[in-house]
Amino acid sequence: MNNLFHKPCFTGQKTEFYKMKLKKVSINEISDNITKSCWNYNIQYEMILKDSHTLLIDLIGKEKEILLKYHKKDIITKNDYEGFINYLENYEIERGIYITTGFFEKHIYDNLHKKVKKIDVKRFIKKQPNIDKLSFLQYLP
Repeated sequence: MNNLFHKPCFTGQKTEFYKMKLKKVSINEISDNITKSCWNYNIQYEMILKDSHTLLIDLIGKEKEILLKYHKKDIITKNDYEGFINYLENYEIERGIYITTGFFEKHIYDNLHKKVKKIDVKRFIKKQPNIDKLSFLQYLP
């Protein structure tokens, strides 16, 4: 009976499996997914940075503006995080979402920067209805 209400926990081998699957997804696929969602929901966007490991995109909705960064890296360092904060300040954007296929350093988790939602691989996987078809709708303004 307890198993009916047991929420799946993404630890150990399962997390590693999904993490490897996420690493295989190209930045172009992520970019296409987000831009298609923007077109469907009439959200303006500006691509700021796109390379083989990083996607930085400014999402402009009717009421708010969000800077979204998708980073394919195992550990996000303080320098990576501060660089993202600098982009927020330079582009004068109120809120940011930092998604990584790895984890943040401990002191970044402890930093309660209210402007930035930090999403590591575990949190990202839990929010995905289907790991084979990623959805970014919940991160759009």
